[in-house]
Amino acid sequence: MIKRIVIFLKAIRVVESALMLGFPLIGTFFAMSDLSWGAFMKTLRFLLPTYGLVIYVYALNSWGGIEADRRNKRLENHPVLTGDITPLQLSAVAIVGLLFSFFLYLLWLPECFAIAMAIACNWTLYSHPKIMAKAKPIYGSLIHFTGGILQFLLGWVVLKDLSFDGLAPAIYFAAVFTAGHMNHEVKDHDADKAGGIRTNAVVFGPRRMLHFAFAVFLFSALYLLAVSNADLVPWSLSLPFIAIVPFHAIAHFTMLPTPDVAYRVSYQQTYRSLYVAAGIIMFITQFVRLWDV
Repeated sequence: MIKRIVIFLKAIRVVESALMLGFPLIGTFFAMSDLSWGAFMKTLRFLLPTYGLVIYVYALNSWGGIEADRRNKRLENHPVLTGDITPLQLSAVAIVGLLFSFFLYLLWLPECFAIAMAIACNWTLYSHPKIMAKAKPIYGSLIHFTGGILQFLLGWVVLKDLSFDGLAPAIYFAAVFTAGHMNHEVKDHDADKAGGIRTNAVVFGPRRMLHFAFAVFLFSALYLLAVSNADLVPWSLSLPFIAIVPFHAIAHFTMLPTPDVAYRVSYQQTYRSLYVAAGIIMFITQFVRLWDV
């Protein structure tokens, strides 16, 4: 029994899906105006249905990309590809996760329901094998950008009404999310090309997309600088993300792959660590700000 549970957790990529809670949770923290018990409990309730929604996104993505994943050595140990679970079982996990999510949103947080539905539709376009937007250049990036905004706003509306105050920071995090996905496509360039999947990296070239992804990271920082200067985002929350830009630039230009290597995982690990560190500082800063209110 325990072994089966572990297999299903591996199938839904439990660690990566848990990390995806970060975007909605950041939205909630940006919307938080006090450290009251009510705000804390509402945020805690929010995590459970949101994780169900994330499970749907990841399980559907795995289910929809089974045939392509067979050609990707990085994914050769996926439980569906090893035969430990069937595609039907994986699709059932996705549906159960979605229904569980919708039920709890309606029960606890009805203000989140419409955005949660939009998120589910957005990622269905990305992953469903009949549509497979992730296998088309530009479309996959547009879906990630839209998804990043929606996921931030999903967390925002837990504590505040939907407004431009929430959209301004959402755009920054959505741009970072999109740039990260472009790099992810570079990492899977060889397998995607062999499988006939036309991602950005396959169509435009891996090195060009590496540079373009970094340009998006840089643009997002300049955007954050502008909206902070316009008092749309608190400086105390934006500074950690602006401060990591020079370090990201050093990592980008010193860890660029040689012409015969599509991608260096060490580069991804470095800039992800920078953003995680900035996020931790942001969370601590928000607690300190609200503690003094």
